[in-house]
Amino acid sequence: MANISIFKITVQYGRNEHTKKDFYAVKCREVPGEFEEYLAETGDIYRKADVDFGYHIVAVSRTRGVPAEARKLFSQMLRNKAEQEKARKEKEEAEKKERELRTSMSSLSCVLLDALGLLSNDAFCKTFVEALPAHVRSEVERNYTVRIEGNTLCVVRTVYVQKYFRRTSFLEEEYDGTVYIRENGEKTAEYKRYIAENSAPLPVKAKIKEGLSIGDKDCLIYTGKYVLPMQGKATKDYAEKLAKKFAG
Repeated sequence: MANISIFKITVQYGRNEHTKKDFYAVKCREVPGEFEEYLAETGDIYRKADVDFGYHIVAVSRTRGVPAEARKLFSQMLRNKAEQEKARKEKEEAEKKERELRTSMSSLSCVLLDALGLLSNDAFCKTFVEALPAHVRSEVERNYTVRIEGNTLCVVRTVYVQKYFRRTSFLEEEYDGTVYIRENGEKTAEYKRYIAENSAPLPVKAKIKEGLSIGDKDCLIYTGKYVLPMQGKATKDYAEKLAKKFAG
């Protein structure tokens, strides 16, 4: 590898000839008729091709008189580049294999749940909604999301009330500009007014938990949430029973 050919390449950035710069380089890759790649002493890769990369290699010539130590170091850089390329391909293969295994695990989980007579979280939530009385179901499908959190089923309504919401009686501001709902802020008349303006409880027996929070871009967020403990197995029958209990 120490007998590799060393080139001098001239790189021009943009169209201005005054941006030309010379580098020592070794050829590290070539696709005949398409491009050549050169590894410069800076560790950068320059490609010679009929494509605008923001630069053009305008001249390539062999150079002599390069010290033996420099040749050895160029050889080491080429080996390192080859190892990097090998590692990159191995990483891509590993990531592809991981994606395939995740897909396989998901499929196996569905088959396993079916064999056990159980529903996936998504299927349980869908069955729950479909089992609700029509007038409740239509409201849930229009304004709420249903999801499982731990061992509870949650029916949630979220309203993004206003961005850059800052000056109000129930907020406090830190020295760095961060705003948050102050202690006992939920007891203020203004807090209660925002709850009332955004509240849309379902016509059900279960009680809703309502609150305000501050999100990204100081957005005031209203959340109305029904929390139903899941005390049975995630079966179709239990989802229907839970829906009946929720609706009252």
